[in-house]
Amino acid sequence: MGYIDHKKFIKYMLKSEIMNISFTKKDGTIRHMKCTLCPNLIPQKEKELNEEHKERKQNEDILSVYDIENNDWRSFRWESLISYEIHV
Repeated sequence: MGYIDHKKFIKYMLKSEIMNISFTKKDGTIRHMKCTLCPNLIPQKEKELNEEHKERKQNEDILSVYDIENNDWRSFRWESLISYEIHV
């Protein structure tokens, strides 16, 4: 069985799917989030905000995603990732 690059896999899946992501927040609590990077699932206004954000230098230790339930952008540190799955 081959090595799975979890970062690449998650980024790839988020571009077309909603995923359930769990991670540990800075305060130590666990956060569960339904999120995506699929353009068809993100409101136009939010896409524009994300485009403005992309102009800044990206931190490879952090992934920004669109939180479906809170209708806003959120981010998490890769090192804090607990689990992920495709939302069904």
